[in-house]
Amino acid sequence: MARFKKFNTELIEKNMKTKITKKMMKRKDLIDVHFLISSALFSVLVVFSTVVLQPLSLKAEDVNLIPNADFLNQTIPGIPDNWFQGGYGVSTSTFAFPVIGSTGAPTDNAVNVTITNYQSGDAKWYFSPVPVTAGRTYVFSDSYKSDTQSQIIAEYFDTNLVPLSPTDPGTRGWFGVVPASTEWATTTNSFTPPAGAAYMTVFHSLQGNGSLTTDDSKLILLPPPPQFANGVVTLTFDDGWESQYINAFPALKNAGYKGSFYLISSTLIPGAEVDPNILCQNVQSYCDQGVISETPSSWMAAGQYPDPNTDTYTFADTFDASATSTITVSYFDQNNNPIDGEQNIVLQTLESGTGQNVSVKFTIPPAVFALTSTSSPVGPSFAIVHFVPDGETIHVTSPKVTKKQSGADTYMVPSQILDMQANGMEIGAHTVDHCNLALLDQDNSSSLTGACASNLLVPVTPEYEINTSRSTIQSFGATPVDTFVYPYGGFNAHVESLINQAGFISSRTVNVGFNTKNSDLYALNTQLVDKPLTDNPTGLNTVESWIDTALNNKSWLILTFHNVQTPEQMAANQSARPGSVDESTTSVFFQAVVDYLKAHNVCVATMHDATNALKSDQDPCNSQTNTPPPTPTPTPTPTPTPTPTPTPTPTPDPTPTPTPAPSGGGGGGGGGGPTIYEIIARSASSTSSSSTGQVLGESTSSPLTGMDLLNALKVKLASLYKQLVTLQFKASGCSYVWTTDLSFGSYSSDVNSLQTTLNSSSLTEVGNKGFETSFFGLSTKAAVIKFQNIFLEETMKPLGLTSGNGIVGSTTRAVLNTICSK
Repeated sequence: MARFKKFNTELIEKNMKTKITKKMMKRKDLIDVHFLISSALFSVLVVFSTVVLQPLSLKAEDVNLIPNADFLNQTIPGIPDNWFQGGYGVSTSTFAFPVIGSTGAPTDNAVNVTITNYQSGDAKWYFSPVPVTAGRTYVFSDSYKSDTQSQIIAEYFDTNLVPLSPTDPGTRGWFGVVPASTEWATTTNSFTPPAGAAYMTVFHSLQGNGSLTTDDSKLILLPPPPQFANGVVTLTFDDGWESQYINAFPALKNAGYKGSFYLISSTLIPGAEVDPNILCQNVQSYCDQGVISETPSSWMAAGQYPDPNTDTYTFADTFDASATSTITVSYFDQNNNPIDGEQNIVLQTLESGTGQNVSVKFTIPPAVFALTSTSSPVGPSFAIVHFVPDGETIHVTSPKVTKKQSGADTYMVPSQILDMQANGMEIGAHTVDHCNLALLDQDNSSSLTGACASNLLVPVTPEYEINTSRSTIQSFGATPVDTFVYPYGGFNAHVESLINQAGFISSRTVNVGFNTKNSDLYALNTQLVDKPLTDNPTGLNTVESWIDTALNNKSWLILTFHNVQTPEQMAANQSARPGSVDESTTSVFFQAVVDYLKAHNVCVATMHDATNALKSDQDPCNSQTNTPPPTPTPTPTPTPTPTPTPTPTPTPDPTPTPTPAPSGGGGGGGGGGPTIYEIIARSASSTSSSSTGQVLGESTSSPLTGMDLLNALKVKLASLYKQLVTLQFKASGCSYVWTTDLSFGSYSSDVNSLQTTLNSSSLTEVGNKGFETSFFGLSTKAAVIKFQNIFLEETMKPLGLTSGNGIVGSTTRAVLNTICSK
């Protein structure tokens, strides 16, 4: 903290000296630019309606709650006051204090922990628990250096400093893996203590062989955020399991609620089901007494009915068809004679096309079951035919027939997904292969070594997993597919920007907590409902307390479910795929949650609806704005006046209607659309030079139109806004150099200098002038987007983007550093 104060003092002194020498020199330039902008803006306002963007105000209570955070005090040699050594499991742990901290100065203390001979558990330094308030938002950050990955975990305690039961999910916040860094790096996490939490500490721990040094630990309390009109709950379902369709979907529909279902898109493609293919793969080859044959106009598979105890099958293939195609199934007895009434049953009719995918379920009829015999090796059989009319052509690839393994859960098929969508459910994306995007972002070859649910044949990138997941799901008819869930909670700032660029409006993590109007829309918190909670006698009380907290604090609670199964389905799933039920919820438990929501008249909204409501300041359940409408003023009766003789005037060009800016993702300040300068900056690159010449007084041969005038003013204003921001930044004496990326959640002196610099211009204000903080929140992100949209050509166009993303990366830093260079 002392270092931050010293830095800020030096910066203020330097800025004051620079201001004295530069302020008078720049005053005339600023007045000239203001005059030009005012004149040009008046012309633009004739065409455009004024759009006001009100910046969000986010002022952190910049008080570090961690005692002895700088490690300067020690009563017991080798242990800083108010800090403890901890760990569990089997390994050899070595703790060291003091060691040299992040500045390298001999007086800068840090702590180190090293693990060797690791078998299980962890080791960490942690501070003595400090008082916290349940439902409030806190930010933890520290500097670290490590040769292996580490983890951040929040531990909560009750009023008696007794740890909240580890069997109650939500009483311990796990914030995922922190990557290794041989140079000093910073990790930052925000979180909300759950109900019952009165104290907390944070573990930055090692869980494997390696060494970790930490310094500059900080825990700050953010001010109460703007509230929703009411508490909001969203029910999300990960992975696309069929049990969600069978058990959760009807419960939601009966209650009049909508849920959000997130699909692993590869499960929709033939050949990707979790159950084995019982169909032969080669034309004219025999397998388990089955045969596949193909003609130009038809494809057929015939095989012995393999299991009299299983009655549900899935057929899938990929096909090219020159005309409408049909899939039928026919059944035969053990002597291969057709069974009356069970012939040519149409499963699905499909449009023509190439590269089409189909997946359809069918059930073995009772008449066929009556012929089964567990004592006979030969039973009834079925034949599936995929055909087009004579004279047309069809080609089938990747045919597959699967059956549930003794009732075990499988994935939904497109027809089930579309049924849910038709009933108001939201369909979202969950990557192609259930990959940890943070690991892929570090090294996409890691897809071969456990980054994804199963090892892939070739490396994949985060961009592929994000973009292809959405396009694949949309190809089956789901729409709009504009919210996302991170598998394993793996994400970072770059992954967030990729989600934004792909067209998603929000994304959910596995970070524990609630969401507010200041939450990062691309890092939403959740509470997990899984088997440990379902099995806990007080588990339902825990979920009810989460709902009550959201209602009392008028915040947004997102609940996460996976499989929603009956006890019989859980047993079958455990037998078929051991360990797969750990994330499951019983259908009875889920129904009890729905009943509680219904009984308390809770607003239940999809992630799509809640996101849009948050961005537009509306109530997601009744679409009413949180601000009451103004009382209408009576219109006076007009007094008749003589009608003058009309004078013919030229018909003006149609007035263009400004197109709202695409949703940016997490920032933007909540106003009704882009500001004038954002509209100008985004469209300036498409303006014709001939129009510009006319407006600036140059001679041209083409006639001047209203659109020519508008486009020329756009170009002129875009240039003037750049000049104004540059002059205002320089007049403030900015001389800071930014060297690291900054994004939502960052906490450092770089952020403080960024806010100070942005606040020096009327066009890029953060909204906390004179009260700048070191926390990068939504208001900072909104201000960065303003700056990026003004300098669009320099900051965003090199990245292939058409609007600001709120991330201070290399191109944005370069512009800032150029302006603020001495």
